[in-house]
Amino acid sequence: MFQVSGNLHVDDNGFVFDSNSGLSYALNRTGTLVLKRLLSHTMDTMEMVPVAEIAGALMDAYGISRSTALSDVNEFIDHLHSIHLVTLRGQ
Repeated sequence: MFQVSGNLHVDDNGFVFDSNSGLSYALNRTGTLVLKRLLSHTMDTMEMVPVAEIAGALMDAYGISRSTALSDVNEFIDHLHSIHLVTLRGQ
């Protein structure tokens, strides 16, 4: 499981600001969709959003296969982890 930093601010154009580090990032539409879903779920319920739920949103938005959507979401979360915007539970 993972948790998204609560100090991220994402706008509709894919601009991301991390108020902890002062760093900013630019995302494409897919990355923006995924990160906003992660953030809204974490902020609303303080629980982890299932990867399958986000993959379903990608499938609906882009008409891609389930395996592609799951792979894309997992790869993006791994990238977010590598730049310290997502923490794996227990780390």
